[in-house]
Parts: sequence; structure tokens; C-alpha cells
Amino acid sequence: MSSPSRSYLRRRVGQYLHHTELMLGTTILGLYVLLALVAWIYYRGGLSSMEFHIRVMAYGPSPPTISFFPFSLGPYTLGQTGLFGFNVLEGLIKATPWDLMLFAGIIIPTCLIGLVIGVVAGGTGSFVDDALMTFTDVILSVPPFVVALLVFVVILPGLPTSQAPLLFVAAMILINWAPYARVVRARARTIASKPFVEAAAASGAGRLRILFRHILPNSYSPMLSQVPITLANLIIILTVIPYVGIETSQQYINVVSFMPAINFPEWTWILVNGMIGFSPIISTNAWWAYTFPFLCIFAFGLGVQLFCDGLEDYLSPQSGSRTH
Repeated sequence: MSSPSRSYLRRRVGQYLHHTELMLGTTILGLYVLLALVAWIYYRGGLSSMEFHIRVMAYGPSPPTISFFPFSLGPYTLGQTGLFGFNVLEGLIKATPWDLMLFAGIIIPTCLIGLVIGVVAGGTGSFVDDALMTFTDVILSVPPFVVALLVFVVILPGLPTSQAPLLFVAAMILINWAPYARVVRARARTIASKPFVEAAAASGAGRLRILFRHILPNSYSPMLSQVPITLANLIIILTVIPYVGIETSQQYINVVSFMPAINFPEWTWILVNGMIGFSPIISTNAWWAYTFPFLCIFAFGLGVQLFCDGLEDYLSPQSGSRTH
């Protein structure tokens, strides 16, 4: 096979894989959105709470009641968590719309802020670029987990619990935009040196028109690679912070993390409840209490990863999938 034929075949296989990634990611995320809509309609007023079963703390959580032969679901299809005895399936379904709104409410503004700062820095250059990137480097030097821990320990106790999610969202937006600005700025500097941008400037186009009409549309695709990383950081923070609350509290009822209530449905909080119920010493290894929440979070993260990778490759000028 000649070299041009191999190059063509390699390009076609790459395009097929990219489209497959995008299709699978879109399908997975679409199923989560559909589940969120179903939960929003079905549970109506009861969407923001899970039912307590305090007896679980003494007797242990109930195992899954799903049976494939003969097929039946039972009252606890995926079992109960190990701390407060939350219904795992019901909790995961109720948590889906809240988690989708939580992650979207953080990631979308973060992307927009990073995109604007990166485009302005890379497309303008000189003093503006130096000032914006110095400020970006300062933000990059602060770990998001440290900020979340500081907010949780110092600021959160003095606020009403209903404001905790908003405070968490604001803190994560302010600290997570910097990586997006960095990758966008690198692409914007490359695009700014292209002949079509120089031609636009020579024809009399203004600075803002060049930035937002020519540079921005060709600079946003690299930031999609940062979305799964941000999502992973958010999941780790939401999973670890409740353990801090448990260690610094003498009563379980005070362990609220960034959620507005102790029984608020949220994927990582359900996972933490399942992990707390794991105790080999007293033989309470309720594997279902943390396995199913983990699989739910893992599938969502996989969908985001596939969607972002496929979309980035599709939007890349080198892919040949679209006209730039």
C-alpha cells in the first residue's frame, strides 16, 4: 500500500473513532438528561430530600432487592446506604437533576471566563497579555481543594445552610477558570499570527471584531480537554469534604458538607454514606452502598470525557470534519 493510501486510511479511521466518541458521549449524557427530566416530573415536591432509615446504624443496610429470576424490583432495588439508610436507587435518581445543574453551573461559567480572558490575552499581546497571564498564574498556584476546605471550615459555619451550594459554586468558578484561560491563550496566540487575521487587520477591522469574530471561533476547542479534569476535581472535593465534617463534629446530623441538608440527594454524598457503612471489623461490608453510586458517577464522567474528546477532535481544523 502506498504512503498516500496509508495516510488516507489513517485519517479515515481517526475520523471514525472521533465520531464514535462523540456519539457515545452524547448518548450517555442524553440518558442522564432524560433521567433528570423524569425525576423532576415524577418526584415533584419530594425531589430535594431522601428518607431516613436510622435503624440501619444499628442493624445494617438492606441489600439489593432486585431479582432477575423471577424478575422483580422490590422496595430497595439497589439496596440502602450504610450511614442513614438512604434508598440508593431513589437517591441516585433524585440526585441526577441536582448534580447536572451543579456541574453545569460551575463548568459553563468557568469555560466562558477562561475563554474571554484567554482570547483577550492571546489576541492582544504586550502589557495586557502579561498582566492577565500573571494573574492567571496566581490563580493556578492555589489548589481548588484548599479553597474548598478554607470555605468549608472558615466561612460556611457562619452562613445559613441554604446558601452553602451557592457559596461552593462561586468559589469553584473563581478558582477553576485559570487552566481554561491558559490553553485558550496558547491557541489564540497561534491564530493571531495567521494570514487571515493579518488580512482582517489590514482591511481596517477593529480590535474587538478581530478578537471575537476571527480569533475566538478558532480558539475555544482546546479548552474542552480541561472539562473532564475540572469535573474530576469537583467530584473529589465533594467526596472528601464530608469526611472533614465528620471528623470535626460530635454528631452525625451536623455533617452537611456543601449540601443544604443532611438528606439532600447528591451523588457523592450517597457514595460517602455507603463508604461510611463499610466496616470489616463488625462485618458490615455493604458493597452495594458504594458500588452503585460509584458506577453512576463513573458513567457520567466517562460520558463527559467521550463527549469532550470527540467534540474537540471534531472542531479541530486538522480533523477535516468541518470547514474553518
